[in-house]
Amino acid sequence: MDTLGERIQKLRKKNNLNQKEMADKMKIKQSSLSSMENNKALPSLETVISLCKGLEVDANWLLTGVEGVKISKDESVLINKYRKLTEREKGQIDFLLNQLQEDKKDDDTKKSSTFPDTG
Repeated sequence: MDTLGERIQKLRKKNNLNQKEMADKMKIKQSSLSSMENNKALPSLETVISLCKGLEVDANWLLTGVEGVKISKDESVLINKYRKLTEREKGQIDFLLNQLQEDKKDDDTKKSSTFPDTG
């Protein structure tokens, strides 16, 4: 597994930035960035946030090397709408989703019983 410094360096190179350009973008000294990339210093919380926002990278990946769950824009829109609902409305959505899942299970069961295994 790569180190935090290696991930910072990968991120910089992926964005076609040299150390000075990336340091300027993050509002830190080039020597500080070099120290981070060489695992001689850790970034501050502000620097981590700046990296994640400025270069559109997942904080979980940057800090741990583990990819977070990726969701589509459509899924993100639905999540944001769901968060704005009342608890009662969320309950109704949960009920509807459960019903849809049950209907799908029933459909899948009917399809599999229509075509018996002849193997």
